[in-house]
Amino acid sequence: MLDFAREVKDSLREPDSFEHVMSSATPVHADGTQIIIMEYRARNGFGGMNVETAQATVNNDDCKLISWQGTR
Repeated sequence: MLDFAREVKDSLREPDSFEHVMSSATPVHADGTQIIIMEYRARNGFGGMNVETAQATVNNDDCKLISWQGTR
């Protein structure tokens, strides 16, 4: 899931502050996709660290990132 982590990191205000906490995955769906939920820490605009989550849809066969979105 390196593509997913890279996309999230690149979207941050301070990408160097990205710290992966944990990830989990759903069972594979009938269409061959899987949902990955990642929890991470990153610095906010005030200098504090926030814990956030992001969710991605990936193709299970080749681990290609299909889409992702930040959640709270």
